[in-house]
Amino acid sequence: MNAVELLLKMDKGKVQTVPTKQVEVTRLSEIAGEPFIVTLQAVSGDKWNDIAETIGVSAGNYKNSKHLLLSGMVDPKLSDHKLQEKWDAVTPLDLMERLFTAGEIMNLAAEVTDLSGLGENAVAEVKN
Repeated sequence: MNAVELLLKMDKGKVQTVPTKQVEVTRLSEIAGEPFIVTLQAVSGDKWNDIAETIGVSAGNYKNSKHLLLSGMVDPKLSDHKLQEKWDAVTPLDLMERLFTAGEIMNLAAEVTDLSGLGENAVAEVKN
């Protein structure tokens, strides 16, 4: 079956335009005494371009990872003023750095990258 036939056969309701994923931040789970779950979502191509134009995008860059994660984090909402006030944070990026370690930020941003179809496993070469 070719790609067109497969697309015509697919249930379009099962194809999410904005995939989401929940992941646990184990360090914060240990501190909280219960699972600390973060909800992430894919970043659109337009948003990815905005990030690239604003700060540039290169894999593994901490600054880029922060901006990508900020765009892809659904919960907790780091722009929540009550959260920022509680953690003495001035901006969402400031709050992110107060809550998450550098490694957690990089790993969570990698999850957003994968959800956005930009990870290594997004497509696979067909071997004959």
